[in-house]
Amino acid sequence: MEELPPCFTTSSLTLATAQRLVAAVPNRKGGYDAVNISSTRFNLVQRQLGLPHPVSYAHLVTHLVDNWHEYEGITRNKTSRIRPHRWKDGRLISMDAIGRSRPARVGSRYLIEADIASCYPSIYTHSLAWALVGQAQAKAQRNNYDAYFNQIDILTRKTRRNETNGLLIGPGTSAVAAELILSKIDANLRDAGYKFSRFIDDYRFHAKSAAEGERFTRDLAANLATMSLQMNHRKTKLVQLPAPGTPTWIRELTSKIPKSKNLRTSEALNLIDYAIELTGEFPDASALKYALTVIEKTVSSSKSSKLDHKMLVSTLCRLAFHRPVALPFLVRTILEKPQFFTDSVAQDLDHILREHASYNRTDAITWILFALIKTGRSPSAKAAAAVLASKDCMSLVLLSRSSEPQTRNDVQVFAQGLLTAPVENYELDRYWPLVYDLFKRNELASVGEMNVAFKILKEGGFDLVELASPDLRRPVGPRGRDPYALLA
Repeated sequence: MEELPPCFTTSSLTLATAQRLVAAVPNRKGGYDAVNISSTRFNLVQRQLGLPHPVSYAHLVTHLVDNWHEYEGITRNKTSRIRPHRWKDGRLISMDAIGRSRPARVGSRYLIEADIASCYPSIYTHSLAWALVGQAQAKAQRNNYDAYFNQIDILTRKTRRNETNGLLIGPGTSAVAAELILSKIDANLRDAGYKFSRFIDDYRFHAKSAAEGERFTRDLAANLATMSLQMNHRKTKLVQLPAPGTPTWIRELTSKIPKSKNLRTSEALNLIDYAIELTGEFPDASALKYALTVIEKTVSSSKSSKLDHKMLVSTLCRLAFHRPVALPFLVRTILEKPQFFTDSVAQDLDHILREHASYNRTDAITWILFALIKTGRSPSAKAAAAVLASKDCMSLVLLSRSSEPQTRNDVQVFAQGLLTAPVENYELDRYWPLVYDLFKRNELASVGEMNVAFKILKEGGFDLVELASPDLRRPVGPRGRDPYALLA
C-alpha cells in the first residue's frame, strides 16, 4: 500500500506460516474485523482501506492456493488489464495495467466510458458462487459448505465479520474475488459480440454509432444487475470521436515541465504552483502528485546544483499542512538530505502532525512518525497525545516506537485495555498490528485469544514493521507497501 511509509511490510508472512495458522487456529464463527486505514485523496476525501486479520486471511489464501485450478481462468481474461499475473518481483496481483487499453477501431464514432458504482463496497459475496457455477447450481447447493464455490464466499465473509456486502479495499484476495465476478460479466459481453477493455471497474468501448454505444451501456447494466451491481451513471459517458487520449490537466501540466535536467528552484516552485491551480480546476486529478513526482525524479537523477533544497523543504512543509499527498516527497527529501532536517523543520512537522491527527489521516500521520523515528526524534507531548486520541491503529504502531518512555507507556496502556473485551473481540481485531507488534517485542506478555496465533506468527518470523533500512523508493509488492500481497 503505497499510501503508507515503506517500513510497513507483510513480506515475511509466508505460506508455510499461513498453513500453520490454519491448522492450529479455526476461523472464528463470527469472523474477524479488519484494520481501518484512512487514505487521503487529492480532494481531501478519505478513502477507507482494510488490512485483514492474519487468521481469516490465512484461511482465505490457503483455500485459494489449494483450489487455484478452479480460479485460474481469470488469468486468461484478456479483457481485464489487471488480471492475475506472475510479476518479476513475486506479485500475483498488480494495479499496473497489463498493456494499453483497446485502441479505437477505424470507423468508430463514439467512446463509451462506464464505471461501477462503489465496486468493492457493493460486491455481494454470494455472487462469487453465481459467477463460478451459475445461480441455479449455486442456490441448489447453497448448503454444501464444503464446495469450493461456497468456501470462497464463506472465507471472504470471515475477513469482514461475516458481512455479505463488500470486499476490503487493499488485499490481493479482494482483487481476485472481484476479478472472478467481473470476468464472468466480461465473458457474457464478449459472447454478445462486444470488444472492450476493463481496468478494475472502468470499462471502455468504441462504438460505430450512438445506438451501438447505448446498446453496450444497456447490456453492461443488465449484466451487472445479475451480480447485484450497478453502473455509476454519473461517470458513464458517451464521447464523440475523435477525442483527446490524455486528460486536459496532464497535457497542461506536462507543457510546464522544464526541459533541463538540472532543475532551478524557481522552475520547481512554479511547477508546484501551477499544479495547485490545476487541482482547484480539476479536484479529482492527481496534478500535485504528478508535479512532485517530476521534481523528485529530476532531483534524484542529477546533482541539482541550481536547486535550493532548503527552499524546497520549506515549500513542501507549507504544502503538507494542507495536502497529505506532499508528505511522502517531503519525508524522502529530508531523509536523503538530512542536513536540511533542521529543528525548525522538525517543529513544522510536529505542527503538521497535530493537524492531520485531528482528521485521523493514517497516511499523513504515519509518514511523519516514520521521519521522526528514522532521524532519532520524537513527537512533542501535544503531538503524541493527538495521535493517541486519533486511535488510529497503524499510527499507534509507530508511536509505540517513540524514544519517549511516557509516550510508549501510554500506547501500551491503550493496547492492554483492548485485551479486556469479550472473546469475540472485534475491537482487538481492529488493532491486531499494534498488539502483535508489542507482543513480538515482548512488551505484552499475553494477548488472550490471540496467544496461539501470534506465537505462530512470531515463530514464523513475521514482522510487520521494518525500520532498519527500508528502500524509500521500492516498488509496491511483497517487499513493498501492498497489504497482504497474495502468498505464493
